[in-house]
Amino acid sequence: MRNLDRKSLAVLVIAYKRIYNTKTILDFSYSQGIRKFYICIDGPKDSNFDTQNQFQDMISSFSLNYGIDIKTKFSKYNLGCAQSVINGIDWAFNFEEDLIILEDDCLPGGDFFSFMKASLSYISANSQVKLASGSQLLELNQIDPWYLSKYPILWGWATNKKNWSEIMVEVFNGKNLMKGWHLKRFYSSDYAFWFSGAYRALNKSIDTWDLPIAFWAQKNNYYTIHPAKNYIRNVGNDEYAVHTDFGSQIVNLANNFSFEYKQEIPKFRSDIDSLYKDFIFHIRKRHIISTFFTRLLDLIHIN
Repeated sequence: MRNLDRKSLAVLVIAYKRIYNTKTILDFSYSQGIRKFYICIDGPKDSNFDTQNQFQDMISSFSLNYGIDIKTKFSKYNLGCAQSVINGIDWAFNFEEDLIILEDDCLPGGDFFSFMKASLSYISANSQVKLASGSQLLELNQIDPWYLSKYPILWGWATNKKNWSEIMVEVFNGKNLMKGWHLKRFYSSDYAFWFSGAYRALNKSIDTWDLPIAFWAQKNNYYTIHPAKNYIRNVGNDEYAVHTDFGSQIVNLANNFSFEYKQEIPKFRSDIDSLYKDFIFHIRKRHIISTFFTRLLDLIHIN
């Protein structure tokens, strides 16, 4: 495993309008020893660039105050949630081998960076483990400080350049992700659920990027490292929210927990995944039927 230190960790912040949140992320990250920052700002939906100018002023002030260089990417056009995230990650990986990725509604806390440092090292030495998530949406007791899951929770996450390149080739730049579907695999409600989400996202029926990655992980039996405690407070149910429900029970969770790591090897926890399946994603057998008939109608239409 690669030995990483805090100063070698790089943080990419992907933002749109949340200037205060972005500043909060920068302040916390710097206080935790992070010195390498990339910021990607999506463009306005109209011709008003006032928000981007305010971002530039905040970033320049932060950079001057702390004597660090921050690489920025400002879009001239509004790319939307999915394309802004994909373009931003692709851009930042021109400079780094590992990235910690935070959208402007995901506020890190506690031992987030200790967890990410250990996770990125583990990912570098384990080809079936592709991602690390800083979020824990369940209250778990008496387990190891981290474990493996087949569900990527991409609220404050990390990966390396090699794995991101694989995602770009297999998920976003190619057409192979949705090919090779087999009837027998649709007997799995998991497979049907994530297939349906990825299909809608890649056909731009919904503006999101994480569902195709989740299906890619399911299809290839890849794992994500999850922490036993939560390190991300998602505040995406504010006035800028696009996807997060204002009544969601999984936002604004406490994130100030420690990472009590003692060289334990993360193990796959099917029991915890079952809880996610039932209580977070609400995956049911009905997804098999609805996805099968949707796909069947698509094939009839194509032919």
